[in-house]
Amino acid sequence: MRELPLGKKHHGGQFYEKSLIIGATLLTLSLGQTVQAADISESTPLVAAATKKANIQLSDSNGHWAQSDIEFMVEQGVIGGFPDGTFRPNDTITRAQFSKILARLMEVDSNTKSFSDVKGHWAEGKINGLVKEGVIETSEYPNGFEPNKDITRLEISKMVARGLAEESLLWKAVLEGFGTLEAIKLPFSDQDEMSIADMPYIALANSSGIVGGYQDGTFKINRSATRAEATVMLKRYLDAKNKKPVLSELLEKFKGEPNLHQFSKAELENYIDKEADLERLRKHPIVSDYDANLAESYAFLLSQSSFEYLNENYFKSVTGFIEIYENRDYRTIGQEYINELRYYFKTRFTYKGKQYDYDELVDLFDLFVKETKNEKRISESQFVSDPSLLHQSKTGVRNYYKVRGTQYIRYTSGSNLPKGVELNKWYKRDIDVVLVNGSFDDNITWEFATNGFKEIKQITSYEEVK
Repeated sequence: MRELPLGKKHHGGQFYEKSLIIGATLLTLSLGQTVQAADISESTPLVAAATKKANIQLSDSNGHWAQSDIEFMVEQGVIGGFPDGTFRPNDTITRAQFSKILARLMEVDSNTKSFSDVKGHWAEGKINGLVKEGVIETSEYPNGFEPNKDITRLEISKMVARGLAEESLLWKAVLEGFGTLEAIKLPFSDQDEMSIADMPYIALANSSGIVGGYQDGTFKINRSATRAEATVMLKRYLDAKNKKPVLSELLEKFKGEPNLHQFSKAELENYIDKEADLERLRKHPIVSDYDANLAESYAFLLSQSSFEYLNENYFKSVTGFIEIYENRDYRTIGQEYINELRYYFKTRFTYKGKQYDYDELVDLFDLFVKETKNEKRISESQFVSDPSLLHQSKTGVRNYYKVRGTQYIRYTSGSNLPKGVELNKWYKRDIDVVLVNGSFDDNITWEFATNGFKEIKQITSYEEVK
């Protein structure tokens, strides 16, 4: 067996040497023996890894771009071929399969529970071990780990980056350093498709030499990794553990120029010209049986005896509602989000053209959560408005109050985005938030605000902030 170089691991401030002799610690099998190899397939037995390179015969790997690394990793017992003499390098690899191999390389295993859907799974201990080490973050899999699902290049990048940071203090410093950069410049043409939060992991996976891009200059975060790609990445992972990265050089190499779309909410708030927004908002026409424009509607309300209370109450309600409604994170959204949101619901609400009645509001809350999780949405939003933008409209015999404002929003993750919206860019649109005062129904059993929200009416389309 070939002994690979030593690695170091850090636990609780103490260090110890870890000698990684892969053939001995992973598969001590005699030549010609077969084994139920869960790290490749939970149902197909594999030919045991040969102990000598000369004995390796994988008919479909000859001439493959990954041939050398495949043969090395098979020789060391990290991964094996199939009984028919093939390696199937272009087949995909699952989350469980990759996790089990990486966990073996890190020598981690745990009985600590992590995901409910890995209980009793053949890779349960290894997956739990990676969760315990922080290599797999449970918050990134709100619907369960789905161990038999194909693993993506992004998932691999995050796992190997966290693994390196766990096993090497030098790489840990690099990962933390990338996290402090105002902006990260990656050598991939599809960087705009990446979540800002994921970029430090991708930068580490790339700078360590583990994960590269394609010939067309793309990274393809959502592409399923093949067995060949995963094998090469794991071989490079072993090599990277023994590298000595120079933090200052890597930070300089990956340092990007800050741009508006990478501003935090607080930074964007300082950038926004609020007075320009308010001036523009006042010029939009309103639909009202009472007044011709917003200023006249506001003047009318100002003359009412209850105006001061209503104005403060409405404005406070609207800003609180928008803050909760539009700031979502699929990794954490759940009952707590519903509890906060439903406080603002006590009347019929129109969502995506459909009106939800009193007894359907609970279903609507569940829909918000389901959509956020299914679309893997992470959005952050802020609302620019002013009490003077309160106005009144009338439809039939019913009075509606509206608070006008400009909504700024950025999606850093998600699918099914609004028309014209791209990930990782700030957009703005002007909206009217429609309220109904004093409306409630006996079916509403939760604590609710004074005002009920009827709908959000879009005045202008989304426009990229520049």
